Amino acid sequence: MILLYTFLAALAGYYICSVQAESRGRGRDFVEDSAYQKRVLLGPYVVLCIWLVLLVGLRSDSTGIDTWNYVNNYNQCVAYPNWDAFRSFLESQNYRECLYWMSLYGMAKLGVPAWGTRFVYGAIAVVPVLVFIYRRSESLLLSIFFYLSLSYYAFAFTGIRQSVAIGLIVLAYLQYEKRRWDLYLLFSVAAIFFHITAAIFLPVILLRWVRMNEITASACVLGGGALYLFRGPIVDWLERIVEKDYSADIGGGNLYVLFLIGTAVLLWIFQWRWIKSEEDQLLFWLACMAAVSYAVVKVSPVYMRATYYYQIFLLASLPNMLNSIPDGLTRRFGKLCYVAAGIYFFFSMVAFSYRITPYEWVLW
Repeated sequence: MILLYTFLAALAGYYICSVQAESRGRGRDFVEDSAYQKRVLLGPYVVLCIWLVLLVGLRSDSTGIDTWNYVNNYNQCVAYPNWDAFRSFLESQNYRECLYWMSLYGMAKLGVPAWGTRFVYGAIAVVPVLVFIYRRSESLLLSIFFYLSLSYYAFAFTGIRQSVAIGLIVLAYLQYEKRRWDLYLLFSVAAIFFHITAAIFLPVILLRWVRMNEITASACVLGGGALYLFRGPIVDWLERIVEKDYSADIGGGNLYVLFLIGTAVLLWIFQWRWIKSEEDQLLFWLACMAAVSYAVVKVSPVYMRATYYYQIFLLASLPNMLNSIPDGLTRRFGKLCYVAAGIYFFFSMVAFSYRITPYEWVLW
């Protein structure tokens, strides 16, 4: 239940800090004042970041749905006697996701234990997301709340390769904001060599020149409809790429689809208030892409997992949009609704679905 306790502690922290800020007579809800929030909460935020990295990095082999598979990968790398034998293995895999295998092989040969590799990968998966939240979110507490409740953090317990790829994609986005196109491509390509689904993020660079108008809004609607109508062939193509059969219905079902679509609509309604830069505009388009592409989830979870490369950026755009609502009562009601939705999705998608409960430390 340790993840549940962490989740509840985040809720308690949200409430206590809000009450403390209001008691000091600042006249504004604590979560609306990002400058004050980041000054006061930097220390606790760093402590929380360290805790989240330790939690995902020091778990036992039995914690997490697919952790055992990565332990087998580690043992497989240890068993290769030399580089030539390992290179033959990479060739047999057509060098698919070779950066994952090469990094795992390198750490294994350096004597890093299996749990140590999970710690390294956990840090790469979690730290970039937390840095992104600190830089771009106007409400650290709301962002952390959504990070824990919407399964993005819990996914690092089971989808190690893809969670690392998501972390690298977030690093690529941070370079995108600074117009460092070489580093953007470097991190994007590195993500693809960890998990091939990261290739879905490469075209995002083209969104820099897209602006919201009647044409682009219509394109979003038509694109979402086309994805739904042709979801079968799309999934067949994706399954040929990953060479696996995904057919289970997971990922939150219709309610989560409505959650993403409703969020994209609200982001559009309040765009004139919260979109203040090209970076905000890109965050909006990423939310739209996450919403329209999620229609395929009813057919295949492989595409649901691929949309995480888009959904992860909701951790900034969603709190920023909520903070921009002009009417105080409507703003608080909107936040209350999203907190309620987060609690629901946590217990329906996270708390008992990723084999994190009971949690076991690797050292005990």
